[in-house]
Amino acid sequence: MREITLGRTGLKVKSLGFGGIPIQRVAEEEAIDVVRRCYELGLNYYDTARGYTTSEERIGKALEDAREDVVLATKSHQRSAEGIKRELEISLRNLRTDYIDVYQLHNVQNEEQWRQVREPGGALEAVEEAKQQGKINHISVTSHNPDLSVEMVKTGLFETLMIPYNYLTTYPSEKLLPTCKRLNVGTVIMKPFGGGAFSNASTALKYVYSNPDCDIVIPGMMTVAE
Repeated sequence: MREITLGRTGLKVKSLGFGGIPIQRVAEEEAIDVVRRCYELGLNYYDTARGYTTSEERIGKALEDAREDVVLATKSHQRSAEGIKRELEISLRNLRTDYIDVYQLHNVQNEEQWRQVREPGGALEAVEEAKQQGKINHISVTSHNPDLSVEMVKTGLFETLMIPYNYLTTYPSEKLLPTCKRLNVGTVIMKPFGGGAFSNASTALKYVYSNPDCDIVIPGMMTVAE
């Protein structure tokens, strides 16, 4: 795995990261084994979310003794400052840490949600305050809407963007990914296997890695064998 600098965060991460959705579907012991095996193999970027039920807790248990060696990313669907503050504290407890490396506004999909997070009392207000307090190191956003994502990254508010990209979902490569590269916004690629639809993981990963505008890919892994 290559080591890359994740946009202007300055974080040094391996080009393959860990997507935290699948480990909520297996027993806790197996989930912890999966995370530890990834750590042993050299992965150092771990992505989860408040919405992924037990995922944060399991990653926290698996990596508590390796905190300084890994980059922890989580996210919240909350659109208000009050909601973000509440969920951030839960995430910190679950992940057994006193800071989150990359904190993402989760799935900002349309202009109305984008307005909500920016207005007074909105989510951005809380994450900016948390960053000043040292609870968050880098502010980021996730979306499935490439056109809105272009608008969001151009504001300069976000240091990374998570977006789906694979050999069936190619639209981000036309404008969004080059814009991120130009603005030094780190790109975190989700759904490289089409949400589990692709059977050949190697081919799917090669496709994403062939695009120089992609920084890190975070497939989900549910078992040690995977």
